[in-house]
Amino acid sequence: MLCNQQDNPTRVRSAMVCLRPSWCSTFFWCRAISSFEILPTLKDKRQAVDISQQIEEGISAYLVTITIMNAAVGVATAAAMYLCGLGDPLLWGATGFLLN
Repeated sequence: MLCNQQDNPTRVRSAMVCLRPSWCSTFFWCRAISSFEILPTLKDKRQAVDISQQIEEGISAYLVTITIMNAAVGVATAAAMYLCGLGDPLLWGATGFLLN
């Protein structure tokens, strides 16, 4: 998906930078980098997009890791509640998953 480009040659050149998998981040970076002309050269714009992709990947990895850890807490809580004989161990496990 490309930016909504006018006949401005600097914007047309920077349209290549705006090729991203997510339309939301594509729109954001098209506006932030192309329209405002924050970074003067195409190399700087590509570097800014690469940095944003690295940040996005890092945040995604963090969220996946936290979700897996919370699921492990939920499973451990459910198992402990089952072994203790408390009622509704799945409810306790889901509560542990959501509130951790």
